[in-house]
Order: sequence, then C-alpha cells, then structure tokens
Amino acid sequence: MNRILFLLLLVNTLFQFALVGQAILYPGDVAVLGLASNVGGDQGNCTSDGQFQGRDRISFVCFKEITTGSVIDFTDNGWERINPGLWGNTEGFIRAARIGDAIPAGTIITFEFPPTQTGHLAITPDADWEFQLLGTNALNFNDSGDQLYILQGGTWDNGTTIGCCNGEQDAAYTGGRILFGFNSRSEWNAGIDDSQNSGLHPDVTPCFSMAPTNGVTNFTSYSGPFSMATQLEWIARIGNPDNWSAYDDCEQYQDPPSEILIAASGMQLDCQICNSCSPFADTLLVGLPENGGPFIVEYTDGLDTLLLADAENLQEIPVFISQLTNFDLIRVTDINGCPIYSNFENGTSLE
Repeated sequence: MNRILFLLLLVNTLFQFALVGQAILYPGDVAVLGLASNVGGDQGNCTSDGQFQGRDRISFVCFKEITTGSVIDFTDNGWERINPGLWGNTEGFIRAARIGDAIPAGTIITFEFPPTQTGHLAITPDADWEFQLLGTNALNFNDSGDQLYILQGGTWDNGTTIGCCNGEQDAAYTGGRILFGFNSRSEWNAGIDDSQNSGLHPDVTPCFSMAPTNGVTNFTSYSGPFSMATQLEWIARIGNPDNWSAYDDCEQYQDPPSEILIAASGMQLDCQICNSCSPFADTLLVGLPENGGPFIVEYTDGLDTLLLADAENLQEIPVFISQLTNFDLIRVTDINGCPIYSNFENGTSLE
C-alpha cells in the first residue's frame, strides 16, 4: 500500500514539474507563416522530385518563448465536418513536445509531416522535438485543399473509428485552447463530409486564422511587411490575404525568414501614488497602443475580474486601496475584436 502511494505521489510530482516548464499559449500566440505541401527531395529540402514525395512543410511563429517541455498539438481534422461542436476523426492529430533549449519569441519553427504515421521532422530552428501520433491516420495536406489547426492543453478523444481510415467524425478536444486555424482553400465550410474542408472554430474567429483569396494553393507563405511590429500588428498582417504569395511548385516556394521582430506591446498598468498610508485613493493608468482602439480591457485586482470599455491610451481608473493590491491585465481586445492575452509589459502593486 505504501509503495503504491509512493508511486502515485511520484507520478503526480513529475506531472506537476512538467507543467512548470510549459509555455502556456492562448489564441493569437501562434500563427502559421508558410505551407509547402507534397515536398520531395531529401528530408528537409523542398524539390519537385525525390524519394520523400508527399511530405508537408509547415512554418509557424510563436509570440511567446517556447520553453523546454512545452507541448503543442496539430490536427488537419475538420471542425464540424459532420457533427456540430465536434471534429472529424479520420485525418491526423500530432502532439509535438519541445525537448531542446527554449526557443525565443519570434523564431520561425518549421515541421515536416510525412504521408505516413512515422517520420515527423523538426527542420528549424533545430530538430529537438518529439512527436506523438494521437489520431488514427496521418496528418497530411490534400492537393485539393486542407486545413490545419494548432491547439494546446486539451485532451484528444478520437471518437468512433472504423478500421484504419473510417469513422463517425465525432472526435472531441476538451480542456484546451484553439490557437490558430490555417486553410489552403479560400473558404471555410462546415458540414461537408470530406477531408478537404472544415468549419472555422469560433475560438479563432475573427482574428486568429488565415485563408487565401485566390483559391486552392499547395505552396504559400507570408510575404508582407517584415518590419518590427507588436503582436497585434503582426496578427493583422498575417490575417490579411494580400500579404501572402502562392507558388507553382516546391522550387519556387519561399520559406519564411528565420525570425520576425516583435515590438513591445505598449499594454501595461501603472499607478500615480502607488504607496501611501492605507486607506488611500489612487489612480490606475492604463497603457495601450496609440493605434487599434478603442480597446476593451479586462484586468484583475487579485479577487475580481474588472472591465473597462472604450479605453484609450493612458486612461485613468480611480481606485481606493485599503491593503496591498496587485492589479494585472487579463485580456485586451482591439477595435477589430481581436483579443490579446499575453506579452503585457507589467502590472502594478499598490499598498
């Protein structure tokens, strides 16, 4: 009995330790920057011929540091392929775990997914990832168009499957977050029972997805401005189809650069007095970007979630302080309805 209890405690301790190192990502913290479908040549190269035909290359960026132990999920199963609120289950679902050093925010990460269930590769910035197949089929883009979702933190239930390749399209992803949706077709279509279509998940609507406007493309990458920008500005750039280029084949395909430059968000909380004899009245100052407003600001005093609508830069919030109180931003939503959960510069403490 004592041995069983010890093992349970050990497993729980190791699990909690793993969670400590995890980079927690939210919608808008990840974005796809390139897709090359059915690449050939040697693994890691992009040519129109060779023994490794059928591999797909996906390049994406994270706006937060990816620490050792971080886990990110990927699926090309369609959202609401047949059943409302559920995923398809006859395509792929891959879990990628970072086993190397931390990857700085803004670094472009490139994976290659094979047409089979083995042989997944991390190409850039290094190979230090482990891949686990959780679905019943390979994650591989179709020539006639497909979709890719990036997710984190959930449990994948593959639902009812029939043999290797058929199922009831009733998979579920529970307890996690949908981070970004990418489409190589020009439209998102739910309720079409094939592997080329998908609905657009509400968690990435209206900002955290990309679909080209010129029809199906197997080779496309972001080719818009690369000057330094905030996370919100990058999200707007990446979501604009005019900032993408399509290519005829693998030789012409342009890989994204090794990194993008991310400017400070300009989002923070500050105070005027900050320290005085309690109780006292003070004023919170809300730092926000000069462009993109008015904003909806959600923040906390450690006990309650508070809301400030129609906020502009240096908006003032009167507060009354009777004890040490820490104020922190939770979410800032711009005029386009795009919420940001991360990369706030700082909160403030009053006492």
